[in-house]
Amino acid sequence: AVGFLDRRDGSPPSDWAALAAELSPSGRLVAGRRYGEGQAIDAFWSMAEHREGRRMFAGFTTRIGAGGIDAFTLLTDSSGAALAERAFGGAGYDRFTDLTATPDGYVFLGHSQAEGSDKRRIFIVKTDLEGRPLWERVHDAPESWGALYIEPAKDGGFVIAGGTTVGGDGDMFVMKVDAEGRELWRKAVGKRDWDEVNH
Repeated sequence: AVGFLDRRDGSPPSDWAALAAELSPSGRLVAGRRYGEGQAIDAFWSMAEHREGRRMFAGFTTRIGAGGIDAFTLLTDSSGAALAERAFGGAGYDRFTDLTATPDGYVFLGHSQAEGSDKRRIFIVKTDLEGRPLWERVHDAPESWGALYIEPAKDGGFVIAGGTTVGGDGDMFVMKVDAEGRELWRKAVGKRDWDEVNH
């Protein structure tokens, strides 16, 4: 299980700590770790396990990066010891909401907002197994597109789901990208009301 602790909104903001907890099949806490403490925001949103029990976490941080809130990755060994961390994005608001493991690395998904803007753009990053970036892509549109979930497709590409404001109301969307993160198609799904995707 992943998430964060100690959120308290206000000025100055509280020190959020990213949280990773391991549970037994019966729900008993086996191990728990906090990451990124130091008068900053650190939060996990998703996790994937890979070879030799290594775990890659995705979320957002203000502790490292270009400024503002940045998308955040943290790689640990099987015991939970941190091996590498990286921030992605610019000076605005960038976050990862999901990731998927591939044979040669990870693909991270989230959204990116330019500084001073509330419009979300689809943000995809591919890394190698050590978390080093291989490519980054931002898919823009006149409307706001907030990406939430990513799943591998049988042809080597990926299927993305999230929410958009096409037409002024909230709709779900589904999008297909190829193995290099290039957009193949996207479709808004919903009626004239608020629609929401939950994986």
